[in-house]
Amino acid sequence: MKDTKFYTNKNWINKEYTIKEARADLEKYKNNLAIIDSMNREIEELEVKATSTTTTLSDMPKGNNIIQDRVAEYAAMISDIWTKRKEKMKELITINEDLVTDIEKLEDPYRSILYMKYISTMNLTEIAAKLNYQYKYTCKMHGQAIKKFKEIRINKICMTKEEKCDKEK
Repeated sequence: MKDTKFYTNKNWINKEYTIKEARADLEKYKNNLAIIDSMNREIEELEVKATSTTTTLSDMPKGNNIIQDRVAEYAAMISDIWTKRKEKMKELITINEDLVTDIEKLEDPYRSILYMKYISTMNLTEIAAKLNYQYKYTCKMHGQAIKKFKEIRINKICMTKEEKCDKEK
């Protein structure tokens, strides 16, 4: 079974995972994308700095050990930050992949509504128009989709913990 350390919530184990928490988990998708995008830019900047530092280090005269040590220290620091950012990005990507996997377990129209709302970041008015539904019906279906998503998340934790538990009503 997939490691769930990145996206488990201790309330899930107690079967107190709420609709509000399910909605917040879905909202994490777009927030994670923004963080990943920001980290990508930061990593690109770090790679430029590391490259210029390495070039500076290799072009330096061999006699000045203090400067070479400082430059090497700086390069190591950049490398550590780069590694930590890459690890965090992998964690966020895992969370997002997990959210999409759980959405894909739903049947339509629930899957489509959650995908459009949280992955494609459409609002409910746009979703209603796209699916040719009335707005109120789309809102109702969105609420039902969140409940079904919540059940999927709870059941996954129960299976991950190899516990037998009933669906939360």
